Amino acid sequence: MIDKQYVEAIIGLTEQFNQQLLLKRFTNGVGEVAPCSEVKVFDIFNAANEVEFSAANIGGAMIRDTQDPQASGRWLQEEEGFVRAVTEKKLIQNPHEDDSKTRLVFPILGLNHTVGLVVVECDKADAENMYLLEALVKIYGNQNFLLTRNERDGLTGLMNRAAFDDRLSRIMGQLANNKRSSGARNICLAILDIDYFKQVNDEFGHLLGDEVLLHFAQLMTRSFRHYDQLFRYGGEEFAVLLYDIDVEGAFRVLERFRTALENYRFPQVGQRTASTGVVQIKPNELPPLTIDKADRALYYAKRNGRIQVQAYERLEAEGKLDASIVATGGIELF
Repeated sequence: MIDKQYVEAIIGLTEQFNQQLLLKRFTNGVGEVAPCSEVKVFDIFNAANEVEFSAANIGGAMIRDTQDPQASGRWLQEEEGFVRAVTEKKLIQNPHEDDSKTRLVFPILGLNHTVGLVVVECDKADAENMYLLEALVKIYGNQNFLLTRNERDGLTGLMNRAAFDDRLSRIMGQLANNKRSSGARNICLAILDIDYFKQVNDEFGHLLGDEVLLHFAQLMTRSFRHYDQLFRYGGEEFAVLLYDIDVEGAFRVLERFRTALENYRFPQVGQRTASTGVVQIKPNELPPLTIDKADRALYYAKRNGRIQVQAYERLEAEGKLDASIVATGGIELF
């Protein structure tokens, strides 16, 4: 006999074209098809950038609560059954000591490795419930994979401009809500632009230009925190959303990246540098205004020697922004 609630849960998943809404529909759906008290979904990050997770490299993997992406991540722990679910790519059951409940740990599979975990605190579930839950997790994983592909830049693997616009709009809404309740969090936006990138394409060709973009993105991935969000903003421009940090802290983080970039040697083209503008996001501010502020700080950096990080708030306090809006003449900014 067809389980009506289960069919509706599947339909609900396939109707979602936004990852946050998909996640919400999935966690609700699990509660509708099985007796459970808690559902948690985790992303997995491999600090060693390994393609395939194994018992040997799992110590470099960190999990992050997908329902609260900015919560601090933690290393995978064997006693929770997480490591086995990741490496064996199968459901792990951990009965509680009183035998009244069971923790079910489902792997979410990507193309080559486990990309996430679903952890369900469940009442004693029968074989049918177990089958339905496992199938629902697979459907969620497939739909999430399709949405992730649509939000990724094909060359660098970072999130694309459409994903950036979506994340920034949601952040603005969240900050406005937090301001009305328990206080807004500190979140900063940085825009990074590779200096003289046009010269790379002109001198070495677009193939090596693409290689520079790929290496730049990989260096960003290694340099920023696992919960900061990285984007290819367009062309040779990149963006970072830095969470739980004020503009001075973000400035220091970006300075460290600038130094790491200066010390990096790109294959065949040698050293490359970048200019960066950063601003703290304010509640109730429209996204275009925030982007414009970061852009103005970036343009100031470009006009004043490049290879530097500039913060909008510092420039504004020093009265330098108005002076930076001048005709550029024959100066090549990018």
